[in-house]
Amino acid sequence: MPVADKPDTLTSERIHTHLRSGEELLLTASSDVAKDGAFGRHWVVITDQRVFKRISVGGAVRWEGKGAIGYYGVQQLPANITELDVDRPIYDQGHYYVDVLMSYRTRLWSDKIGATFQLNVRNIQEGGRLQPINAGPDGEPNSYRIVAPRQFILSATFDL
Repeated sequence: MPVADKPDTLTSERIHTHLRSGEELLLTASSDVAKDGAFGRHWVVITDQRVFKRISVGGAVRWEGKGAIGYYGVQQLPANITELDVDRPIYDQGHYYVDVLMSYRTRLWSDKIGATFQLNVRNIQEGGRLQPINAGPDGEPNSYRIVAPRQFILSATFDL
């Protein structure tokens, strides 16, 4: 089961919930993760700070350590590879992901309704790319996932 699917890990939805609620949160999580060693270590640091009476800024930094995406073969090319050498994993490099946010609280309609406007920028350094998720016994990647480019999310929350 991937790390993000485990109930005790911090998912992007949980991060978003914490940041939208205005809580200040600093969290560091690391794990040797899956029993098969497919994932490396990871950590997350999140903060949300009020800088003025109505304005808050914050962000998150996520890091994933190198992870095994396959195993080299016991036999060497050009021979047919029929066994994998579990002592020689093929690793993908580690990755950083950075998110930022800014929110503004105000009251609308004669101070009757509280409102919060928030801009989140997810994966601020990403332009979009393919990331290897599997490699053949020759060491060449053969499956990829699409890493989404930066996303801008504007939300408005009203306290009725």
